[in-house]
Amino acid sequence: MVGAGVAGLSAAWRLRAELGAQARITVCDAASVLGGKVRTVELAGRRFDVGAEAVLARRPEAVELMREAGLADQVVHPTLASGSVRALGRTAALPKGTMMGIPASAESVAGVLSADGVRAVEEERHAPPLTLPPHDVSLGALLRERFGDEVVERLVDPLLGGVYAGGADGLGLRATVPAVAAAVDAGATSLTEAVAATLPAKPSSAPVFATLRDGLGGLVDRLATGSAAELRLGQPVRELHRRPGGGWRVRLGA
Repeated sequence: MVGAGVAGLSAAWRLRAELGAQARITVCDAASVLGGKVRTVELAGRRFDVGAEAVLARRPEAVELMREAGLADQVVHPTLASGSVRALGRTAALPKGTMMGIPASAESVAGVLSADGVRAVEEERHAPPLTLPPHDVSLGALLRERFGDEVVERLVDPLLGGVYAGGADGLGLRATVPAVAAAVDAGATSLTEAVAATLPAKPSSAPVFATLRDGLGGLVDRLATGSAAELRLGQPVRELHRRPGGGWRVRLGA
């Protein structure tokens, strides 16, 4: 495995389950510690996440992985509080009728955008019909083209930053909001129409986030132990070459 984050370690863990104890599994990472974006440290006798601190509970994969790894009794939901946004000199509830900050209508963001920003959202549905290429596109670039900068900077960037540790300009539409991309592929001609088509008729009351009581680092530790993989930390993978007869040749380098 190349990478000792959750993706690499979960792949190694699943391979161990499928291949058995006799398989030799190696995980390489340029970092000196396991976990990638996940890191839990101990301070004053308590464990704290200093990287990613939760997963989206409404997507089943991460929570199911925690349970498969034997951590079901550690799963907790950190808060039931609703989000808020500071805009126009006041603190307002995170607008309903949005998905990751992308609005379904001008009315949904009237309390958090300027008059010009609201007008740009209203006019988006009258813009030339939206079509997407089969490959992913920059979410930020698309939103700026369709709505202007305000939606990105006031709503989408803060939400994406908390989930993906990145900004909208560097993240893809299909990767971050695949349901919206699917709605456009299915015939929606604007982003507002696509978001409206994907929003549930009745908002879910289920928790949005989930984590582990003693920190997400517990998942990293459990996957590493369960995979029984040889860990090569501080060794970046420099090259990958496919062998003519099958398999791969990996070159490591400091």
